[in-house]
Amino acid sequence: MTTEQENTIQERKSVDPRMLRLSDDGGSGVVLGTHCNDCDEDHAGELSFCPNCTSENTHGIELPGNGTLWDYSVVHQSVATWQGPLPYVTAHIKLGPSALLLTQVLDWEESDLKVGAPMELHVQPLVVTDEGTELMGYQFRPVK
Repeated sequence: MTTEQENTIQERKSVDPRMLRLSDDGGSGVVLGTHCNDCDEDHAGELSFCPNCTSENTHGIELPGNGTLWDYSVVHQSVATWQGPLPYVTAHIKLGPSALLLTQVLDWEESDLKVGAPMELHVQPLVVTDEGTELMGYQFRPVK
């Protein structure tokens, strides 16, 4: 983000309010989930039914900000339109007893990438709109 963009930030919004609720100042947040009352499973995101048993007997929950690395891929070559750094890591992070969240892992070293390794939530701006709104997203990074 340039200094000019920093000076024109009007507000911060979640890039996906069904997945991430921001704090009042927009600098941190919580990942949202759904708990199924019938099969007792948790899932990432606000869902209208349980993907495990298809029950509509669900309610919204806040998922923990710390989790564990469940699986991962190190991407060395991406699509031509990718503007981020290479390589990068995409991973499923297990949050709580059963919720899995697909996300990007930041600030990693090869030695951090072990299934079961502790991970923590990191909220940061993904893009700034022409109107000066920072769209905030979630990633995770290894607990050091």
